Amino acid sequence: MREAVKILVFSNVLEVKQGSGTFVKNGSIGEFSTGDLLRARSMIEGQAVLLATVHQSEKDLLRLKEVLFQRNHLLEAGKFSEYIEADLAFHQQIVAMSQNPFLIKWYNELLPDIKLHLSQQVLRMEDYQDNTSLHNKIYRALLEGKAEEAQGMIQENIFTDEEAEIE
Repeated sequence: MREAVKILVFSNVLEVKQGSGTFVKNGSIGEFSTGDLLRARSMIEGQAVLLATVHQSEKDLLRLKEVLFQRNHLLEAGKFSEYIEADLAFHQQIVAMSQNPFLIKWYNELLPDIKLHLSQQVLRMEDYQDNTSLHNKIYRALLEGKAEEAQGMIQENIFTDEEAEIE
């Protein structure tokens, strides 16, 4: 229960006031549909991963590997709010590796909504099934310069278990 509250506080849905309790924050969770968000994310990350395979450096790949390791470790430890942050850092690093300032800007504008969406996904699933192996394969494809393969896995990651929501 504490972890669920931490995720909702982290997602800016709940507010904890010391000595007073936990409260639902006023305001909308989002003005766009899940489908709109995922399609926008797909367009940005799909192009970013193609550019990342062209512009990547050893330093970029090392940073991506470090973030991936941290992400996987946090999930195994059951630290879901920190895991969500690390998962987003993994994808943000791929977008940064594209070296395209517009893709980076647009992705950063989507981050709060993506974070909220991922937090809701983690909370909604009884036995959250992670896609760690897919993230490891994305890293491997980038390392080997397999742009189209990496792009396909990015799309698979974004739309995993989402088809029903998008319709």
